[in-house]
Amino acid sequence: MKPGDDMNKRRLGYTLLTVLMILSVIFVSLPASVNAAAKFKIPASLTITNKSVYKFDLNGYAPKSIKWSSSDKSIVFVTKKGKLTAKTPGKAIITATIDGKKYTCKIKVKTLRIAHRGYSSVYPEKTIEAFKGAVKNGFDGIECDIWESKNGDLMISHDPTVKRTTGKNKYIWQINKSNRAKYPIIHANGIKNYKGKKLLIPTMQETAKFIAKYKCRLMLHIKTKGSLGYKLSSGGIKKIIKIIKKYKITSKTTIFTRNKTILSKFFGSKIKLGAITTPDSKLNLKQDFKWCMLNKVDNLVILSVDNFKKFYSVKQVKKLSDKYSVDFGIYTTNTFKEFEAIQNYGALFSMSDYYLDKA
Repeated sequence: MKPGDDMNKRRLGYTLLTVLMILSVIFVSLPASVNAAAKFKIPASLTITNKSVYKFDLNGYAPKSIKWSSSDKSIVFVTKKGKLTAKTPGKAIITATIDGKKYTCKIKVKTLRIAHRGYSSVYPEKTIEAFKGAVKNGFDGIECDIWESKNGDLMISHDPTVKRTTGKNKYIWQINKSNRAKYPIIHANGIKNYKGKKLLIPTMQETAKFIAKYKCRLMLHIKTKGSLGYKLSSGGIKKIIKIIKKYKITSKTTIFTRNKTILSKFFGSKIKLGAITTPDSKLNLKQDFKWCMLNKVDNLVILSVDNFKKFYSVKQVKKLSDKYSVDFGIYTTNTFKEFEAIQNYGALFSMSDYYLDKA
């Protein structure tokens, strides 16, 4: 071996080791960046419900520059971080300019479809089966009525008596979780599909558990039939709030009632609230919108399109909604034409026994 050969070999070895280390760094980091970019995409189109929030997922991709914009901020607003807020029903285009490349997403904001008494035109009303049927068939949530039994149980039923659905002449507050098996639902739409299965009146806990599992909306109607000797107790109100918080469905729930005194008992609960109105004059509707605004009640629930169209067009109701910063919804709509009209003018929700569509 010539003098210096050993030293040259060592130098060559160090050089090769350095090159390999550099290549290993490039090999490790480059694919991760390329893969992240390859996985990154925003949907070509997206449908979201009114007043909801949506965040685009970049799948771990960290762009050098990014800019978001909305073609109509009055319909959907987008932040610098790609967080969407639906403002009112309609259509808009979201554009993301990422590292010089443009991506677009067509956004449709829709009015919430709420299944009145569950999908009650097809399934037995106010049953877990009706609630499941609503979600299965595209509703965004369910509406149900709640009563407090004499023993403190919270039961879900529409009428103050259960005679129409069970055939038994009992008040709903005489029914509780322990004795409800004696009063199965036997008269309702779709009941023939459940032969051999006992359909029970649900409890509030079961309903809350359903909402949590299916991640849908709950419109909870507090019934107040004082003339029949029934009154929701302060303990019942506390229990309703406790159950909603226990199942972590506060953001998914709206409590509504005609009785403003009862509604005020839920102030400060962080649960969305709605006041029922049956407009019988122009002044009446204005006063109700104003009351909701002053008391920070989120929604005004109008009993039906027929209740107000004698005094207002849907467009005028929308103007009142904007003026007082109080959302409105209809309880109930029965035709697609009615649903389309209130959706075109920014209604937050529509309750219906039917899944209203053009078909």
